[in-house]
Amino acid sequence: MLLLWLLRFNHLKTDIETFRSLNKSNQQPILACLSLSLLVLLIVFIAGVERTRNRITCQAIAALLHYCVLSAVLWMGVEGYQMYLAFIKVLSTYHEKFILKCALVAWGIPLIVVGATLAAASSFYGNDQ
Repeated sequence: MLLLWLLRFNHLKTDIETFRSLNKSNQQPILACLSLSLLVLLIVFIAGVERTRNRITCQAIAALLHYCVLSAVLWMGVEGYQMYLAFIKVLSTYHEKFILKCALVAWGIPLIVVGATLAAASSFYGNDQ
């Protein structure tokens, strides 16, 4: 019985050390931003899927959905790049202000795309029915 308890304690100690090392990496804020993007996407979809009577509201909801989908895809790409740096390029993978740069890319590019689409052809968003 004591042997089982010692094995479990050693496993618990390893789990705690792994959790602490995750706090030091860039993985936690990346996953938090990805989760936030998906959460906003889900909330906007559930709240706005039936709000198509007013054209302006419909266009705003469509633009928000477009933005959230694009940002979620880019955050998944950032996560993939971070995993590439962690597993393949193990040595000298420190990037100064990595999360700030990733946030500018993952939140900014969708804003540019949606803004350009709204400016060029806002009729693509929304429903005439």
